[in-house]
Amino acid sequence: MNQGGQISLRVPVTPMVRKIMLANLGIYLLTALSALLMTAPTLRQWVDNLWLTHPSVTERGKVWTVATYAWFHDLGRGGLDGQRFLPLMSVLMCTAAGYGIYRLYNSAWSRREFFLFLLVAFVIIQFVSIAGYGAPLHLAGNLMGLYFFGHIFEERWGSRRFIYFWIICTVGGGVFSTLAYQFFPSMVGDGPVLGASAGVLGLVAAFSIYFPEQQVLFGLLVPIKAKHFLWIAVAFDLLALIAGSNVAVFAHFGGMIAAALLCTGYWRPAKIMGKFSSGKTKNSHLRLVLPDDDDDDDKPRRYLH
Repeated sequence: MNQGGQISLRVPVTPMVRKIMLANLGIYLLTALSALLMTAPTLRQWVDNLWLTHPSVTERGKVWTVATYAWFHDLGRGGLDGQRFLPLMSVLMCTAAGYGIYRLYNSAWSRREFFLFLLVAFVIIQFVSIAGYGAPLHLAGNLMGLYFFGHIFEERWGSRRFIYFWIICTVGGGVFSTLAYQFFPSMVGDGPVLGASAGVLGLVAAFSIYFPEQQVLFGLLVPIKAKHFLWIAVAFDLLALIAGSNVAVFAHFGGMIAAALLCTGYWRPAKIMGKFSSGKTKNSHLRLVLPDDDDDDDKPRRYLH
């Protein structure tokens, strides 16, 4: 992320971001342990009430799953298929790989040869995936997005508003994906929708709206402007949709749309009507500046709608 004109991979972890990360990690570990202790039919019955499958919402009325799905992540080909040890082994393998990458990142060698470090990290991740233990990488990717973008908005909005934003984006992803299923069932698919990607893409959309000219590291390597990063994310989703991938593309779109509505204020009917009636609207950003801090550019600013 861009910190004072310099891009850094080390950013602060704010309280609510930490709680969300720990909750996701804890739930994933609990699910992996459940796959070890429960029979496959029992586990399938349990997760069927928490994971989002579109027919379960429209035909069986399990509307709460548009919110609960975002706290669960892919177990891989084990667990529900009766391979009890595989999810837990995947956790252990990915944890070991992640710890090794972390130690390398903090070494003097990685500071001298950063591009070489990225190559080694990529090879380690690919090896874990090819070996069949890569399911937790889905969780790891979402936690990385939360880590890099979450603190920016929690510092500006506060913990309560941040968790509201996060929940609205994830629920928006679940609702949009379910609605899309009604019109394009073959494109959306009947499989379960899992993961916090809608919330992460919501943070990416918010960052591109508030800080379009700031730079982020695409692939932890290439610095690009935030407004371009958002469109690259959209392009990858469209390619995944065309290729028939199992990526929850419509949940991603729902998270981004929810974030855009919240950040621009266009969720308000009055703002939309004002746009069409006069063609001009007031800026929906309310900047709160503490007394005597007007000249302090280092103070974080709060943006509310």
